[in-house]
Amino acid sequence: MAQPCVLYHFAFHPASRAARLALGEARIDWTDTPVRPWEPDCPLGALNPSGMPPVIQTADRGRDLTLCELPAILGWIEDQQKSPCCCPPTSPNGPRRAA
Repeated sequence: MAQPCVLYHFAFHPASRAARLALGEARIDWTDTPVRPWEPDCPLGALNPSGMPPVIQTADRGRDLTLCELPAILGWIEDQQKSPCCCPPTSPNGPRRAA
């Protein structure tokens, strides 16, 4: 990846913590943008319809990409890896398939 992705997160939010841990485990370069979802000037409202963290903004295959909430972020991290690192291939929901 040419430039690091930007993670919008709230420090005490469990899904934000999971996203930070997964990015670190996958050794993906990312920059930190802490947010407070309850404040009126929070950028999450424009990025995620639910207004909840975490949100990642990155460029993927030459296009801007915004990933909202933990399942989408973990799926994207998994797609960046050569071998599974976040989601086991034999999960209860079956293997993940690209749409």
